Amino acid sequence: MSIPKDDLKLCTISDGSEAVLLLASLIARLEGVISRTDLSFLEAPDKLRASEADAFDLLVIAPSNLQRSPDTLREILKRASGMNAELFLLLPEGAPPPAKLPETVRLLSGPPFPTGGLKALIDATSPHKEPDGHDTKPLSGRRFPLLRRRTPPHSDAFPAADPLCASGPVETLIVQGTCGGAGGTTLAVNLASEIATTKSDRDGAPAVCLIDLNMQFGCVSTYLGLQETRRVSDAYRKLRQLDADAFLTSSQGVDPGLLVFTAPPDLVPMDILGGKPFEQLLDCARAVAPLVIIDMPPIVTQWSEQAFRTADLILSVNLLEIRAARNARRLTSIINKIGTPPERIKHLLNRSEKVTARDTKLRIENFEAGIGAPFETLLPDGGNEIRAASDLGKVLSAACPSNPLTKSIRQLAQRIPVRPSKGKTELHEVNDVDL
Repeated sequence: MSIPKDDLKLCTISDGSEAVLLLASLIARLEGVISRTDLSFLEAPDKLRASEADAFDLLVIAPSNLQRSPDTLREILKRASGMNAELFLLLPEGAPPPAKLPETVRLLSGPPFPTGGLKALIDATSPHKEPDGHDTKPLSGRRFPLLRRRTPPHSDAFPAADPLCASGPVETLIVQGTCGGAGGTTLAVNLASEIATTKSDRDGAPAVCLIDLNMQFGCVSTYLGLQETRRVSDAYRKLRQLDADAFLTSSQGVDPGLLVFTAPPDLVPMDILGGKPFEQLLDCARAVAPLVIIDMPPIVTQWSEQAFRTADLILSVNLLEIRAARNARRLTSIINKIGTPPERIKHLLNRSEKVTARDTKLRIENFEAGIGAPFETLLPDGGNEIRAASDLGKVLSAACPSNPLTKSIRQLAQRIPVRPSKGKTELHEVNDVDL
């Protein structure tokens, strides 16, 4: 077919958000498009069947998962290959091409993608030679290169980074999710575990005390495989009389060097910590460990301001969603109003998409403009391994040490300055009598 130089009529067919983002990255570099039709996998067969052969100059099919709907993909490819248009199959990075493709299909993956019109795409997928001088093996009778983004060699070593708190050692660290499901508890649990592992001394004294202040629906105990104990409920009922010894009795030790004060097994009112009780609980935790990490509830309570004032470092955990962006702005406003230095709050983006698509970059920039600060860290989506580890009550460093999220949390932990542990402490083990 002749290649049109201008007036390019484009049709995209995709079946998921990942595919849409990949298409956006491709289309951002594609020139000469005057019309664009976007179809889903469900509506594409009927639409292509009803369209004239010359309805489009370029068809780009982007499946998120080749195993999800192979029959539908074959039907779409069959219909599309019969049209008088250049046909591209846009694959997720690293995905193998499906077998028995029509000869009219050109394979493409990325980013990066070529800049230019249709000819640039065709040139980018022309036959090529392998480094050893041999031709590539033909795919269904045709040979097209699979474009891949170059990635750095795998390494477990992280480059040195600036500490998150430049004013000195952190004694109180708050993890605040800006919406439900943001991953704040996952971060708090595994950050505490990483720091405890590296900072604990030989005599077993706790280096970190982790407190679950999501008192009604907290799941720190679940993520660490700990039993719920009524001693925590007793501690909340007697907060004004709570001392370090009673706090230790209500807490559970997690080797090495981590002490955990879980959420109570019974529902307690969220305002129970208002005023002096919060200070009492925090003082008890500080008496037994040099670093206290608080997993906050995904709401602002009457004692939240006390917590924010006390904290040396606040980690705001966000998702790239409108609700999280609005709540992050509100959180930043609250912290600014109470006079907390702005450098104490660090915003993290969890489950960050690959920052390659143009619209993703724009969404991140808009988010950062709204909170008045850049994201300190983009945490990757660890996938099913993270959910499985949490359900099994295992920390990520033990369950999936090579997972990208595990490595990112380990790197974050290395940037938090902590004082040495306070000396040997008798830790309490929960038994059946406590339940």
